[in-house]
Amino acid sequence: ERGDTEQAIADLERAAELVPHASEVQNHLGLAYASAGRQSEAVAAFRRAVELDPENASAHNNLANLLAAQGRPREGAERLREAVALRPDDVPLRLLEVRAWSSSGDFLTARSRLEEGLERLPQSGPLAHQLARLLAAAREEAAAVAAAEKWPTTPKTPGSATKARAWVLASAGG
Repeated sequence: ERGDTEQAIADLERAAELVPHASEVQNHLGLAYASAGRQSEAVAAFRRAVELDPENASAHNNLANLLAAQGRPREGAERLREAVALRPDDVPLRLLEVRAWSSSGDFLTARSRLEEGLERLPQSGPLAHQLARLLAAAREEAAAVAAAEKWPTTPKTPGSATKARAWVLASAGG
């Protein structure tokens, strides 16, 4: 496997030489470097990918994840904020951003970003659930229950709002 990674790096480095303005090549090169444990080179490749194409949300995401893994979650959260601006309806990306803000200890920004997400995507159960969790952890029980009540139900999960409220109440009390 190590040889495969090194071969992929060599191939991607050649591709980067041939097509120096290809953001996706730089993004994939960053992934290969990260896989090989070459963290500083991975960060540089992801940064180049973003410079070449500021709308490359995948490169923003990959850079943010690597920065968070290096103990730089705030810097990673800023990158994810940029990625969310490019893909504002991408709920998993929004959740990654919120988790990055939470990891950095900035719960107010995490809350604000969740609330902004729910304004745009009011039917997002995952965003409502995460906001309820964040508020429950902060012991803001009334706000957590209000957030949980916004949890949409679906034909597949008709009791999800009830379960969410019960979870929030149990979390806030524990």
